[in-house]
Amino acid sequence: MAKKPQSPKQQTAVKLFLCVLVLLAVAGLLLVPKFMRHSELKKDIITAKATLLERQKYSDAYITLLAMESKLMQKCENLEAPESNLISTLEFESATEGLIEAIKRHDLSPPEEGFEMVTTSLTDYGGQVLVTAEFTGDFTDAWGFFVELGTIPHVLHIQSIDMEDRFEAVACRLALRLSVTRGD
Repeated sequence: MAKKPQSPKQQTAVKLFLCVLVLLAVAGLLLVPKFMRHSELKKDIITAKATLLERQKYSDAYITLLAMESKLMQKCENLEAPESNLISTLEFESATEGLIEAIKRHDLSPPEEGFEMVTTSLTDYGGQVLVTAEFTGDFTDAWGFFVELGTIPHVLHIQSIDMEDRFEAVACRLALRLSVTRGD
């Protein structure tokens, strides 16, 4: 069977139909990416707006905190600085002065390395300083020496006494709690 030739109207209709299909395909290929890009941009804009709103909240809070800080700084300008809780060298030397005199009165050799301050903060032991020292001598009147230690105004508590017999002398390691203010 042979095909009948199509009439010119049918050929034109088919050509027109094919042209419309091609135009729709081209339009679809060109417009779909634009629509997709447009929707992505809309999402980006929404995200950016949300971020800006969040940052605005934080910036408002930051400005409020800065204002509060300036008010507090103005109030603090009139306050005096608190006294330091650290013991000064002068206070320490004043407190150990009586110990050195007692050691010399009983013919003992003063500590070669000096008195060692174990704590330097007055708040650690309620205004007291823990001091250790090692000195040597004959200790012929050990009882009198320890009685005199107890009468020194700065000595609040004898924490430990460790005595050791060495070749030519007796070594004494002493740990005391001292008050750093006179009259305590």
